[in-house]
Amino acid sequence: MEVFRVYLDPFGRLQKRVFSCTYGNGLYSSDDFASSWVPRGLAGQRIYDFVIADGNPQRWYAATENNGLFRSSSYGSNWNSIMADLRLTAITGLTELPGDPEALAGAVYGQGVFRVSDSGVNWDPMNEGLTSLDVVSLTVADEKLYAIGRGWMSVWNG
Repeated sequence: MEVFRVYLDPFGRLQKRVFSCTYGNGLYSSDDFASSWVPRGLAGQRIYDFVIADGNPQRWYAATENNGLFRSSSYGSNWNSIMADLRLTAITGLTELPGDPEALAGAVYGQGVFRVSDSGVNWDPMNEGLTSLDVVSLTVADEKLYAIGRGWMSVWNG
């Protein structure tokens, strides 16, 4: 099984759950330091990124290669597409948006970076200052959002 990305659960207390975004086999998790893995849904999907938003229930978001963004409020038992008008696009990056706890930042390859709010209903572009719309990854450091492409990086700090 090809793993695209590994994600550490930021809300685990004593037990640190690890998630694995696979390339074609969906999402998996491990509660025993990767000794064993449990499928968490989205079988057949190529998952580029994964984010957990705190709350009760937690909201899990999975970014896929060709089928957009999915959300689960049932720890992966059920998944719903939440792409609004951006269906069938490659969501290449996903992260919390610095200074905006109600939203995520999502990278749509070829279309740039979007503020994702209202549980995925609204997708507002935030591309000012990007050197290219071909974003392959997003990350946050020191309350700044970094958009990363092939051979370039841009920073957005609100």
